[in-house]
Amino acid sequence: MKKEKEPKLGNQIKTDLPILLNYDNTRTVPSPLQCSTETPETGKIIINVDHKGKKIYCEKIKIYIPFDDKNTNGAADTIFHLDADGEISGDSNWGISKTYKRAGSTLGLNPKLDYIEFDIINHTDNSVVLNPFDITITGTVNRVAGLPKVVIRELSNNIDNGEFLKRNHAITVSKSTTPIFYLRNLMTSNPQNPLIPCTEFSADSKIQVSWDTNASSIKLYHNVDSTPFYQGSDSSTIIDKKIKKDITLLLIATLDKATLIDTIHITIASSALLANSLENSGNHLVKKNLNVNKKTTANKMVINDALTVSGMTTFKSHLHIQGDLKVD
Repeated sequence: MKKEKEPKLGNQIKTDLPILLNYDNTRTVPSPLQCSTETPETGKIIINVDHKGKKIYCEKIKIYIPFDDKNTNGAADTIFHLDADGEISGDSNWGISKTYKRAGSTLGLNPKLDYIEFDIINHTDNSVVLNPFDITITGTVNRVAGLPKVVIRELSNNIDNGEFLKRNHAITVSKSTTPIFYLRNLMTSNPQNPLIPCTEFSADSKIQVSWDTNASSIKLYHNVDSTPFYQGSDSSTIIDKKIKKDITLLLIATLDKATLIDTIHITIASSALLANSLENSGNHLVKKNLNVNKKTTANKMVINDALTVSGMTTFKSHLHIQGDLKVD
C-alpha cells in the first residue's frame, strides 16, 4: 500500500523538503499576464515539469491557483477571475482533475485566499516520471496588477519504496495593467478591396499596406531603398509609386525603447526585367515587342517578320534581302 507522509505546515509554506522535479521553465502567455479591463483578457500559466533525466517517482502533483470566487475586480495576490481550466500535454501517462474551491486555511496556505486545486495524477505502474510535460492553466485574468504565487505540491520520492513525501514549491507570476507592445496582422491588399489580403499585383498597381500595433512610430521600407517610404503613426498607407518587380516590405514599429519588426513579400505578375547586363548563351525568345532604347550590337540577326526602324539606320556591312524591301 502506498503511504503518504506530509511535513507539518502552518499558514506559510515550509521548504524543509525540497522538490525533486524541476519547474524552472514555467512561463505565462502573455508575459506578463495582461490584466482585464472592460474587455476580459485570457491568460495561460504553463507549468513545465521535468525530471532532468533522473529516476524520480511521483504519484501526484497538486497545483493551487489563487483566484477570485466573487464578481469583483480581484486582488494583487490572486490571478484568475471566477474560474480556470487545466490540460496536460507532452505525456499521456498523466491525467488531470479539478476541485473548484479550496480555502487556503485548510491547505496550509494563505488563509486569506481561496484556491482552485488541480490534481495531476501519474498513471504509470510504479509512478515513475518518464517524460517532461506541460500543465497549462487557462483563465480570465483579474483587473489588479501584482505578483501572485502559484503553489505546487508534489508527492514524490527518489527511491521506489511506495512512499511519497509531500514537497512544496511556489512560483511567482506577474500581472500587469500596462498594455503589452504588439505588432500583428501586417498585410497588403488592393485599395479597392482593403479587407481582402493579396500579395500579387500587376506592375504599377497601387498597393495598400495595413497593420495592427500600439506603437507610437511606424517606418516602412522596401528592399530597394534605405529611406522609409512611409513614416508616421497610422494603421495603413498606400504605395502609389510604380513597382515593376518583386519587393519585400519591412515594417519597424517603435514604442519607447522597444522595437518590433515584421516583413511581407510582394510579387509583381509579369514583372519587368531590369538588369545592368544580360548574357544568354542559348536561344532567346521574345513573344511580344522588344524595345531597345540604346545602342544594340548583333553579330548575326535574322528577322522573320517586319522590321520597323524609326530614325537613321546605318549598315556597315552587306545587307542581304530575300523579300521585298519597302523604303518610305
